[in-house]
Amino acid sequence: MQPLPGPAVWTILRAETDPETSETAMTLTRSDVLEALRGVPMPEGGNIVDADLVRALTVEGNTVRFVLEVD
Repeated sequence: MQPLPGPAVWTILRAETDPETSETAMTLTRSDVLEALRGVPMPEGGNIVDADLVRALTVEGNTVRFVLEVD
């Protein structure tokens, strides 16, 4: 597996903040996160979700955690 070229930083989901209340108005689901992670490409083509690299994905409130399992 080839390393990703250059810095690998993606903003895959961005919450909108209500300017009047400063509250974040976004409810994430596991499906939302998986769909967003499908936008992270693999060097040889495809994406990290379809390549089965995403493990232990949890969504708790505004916190998302997952493990990328790579060789």
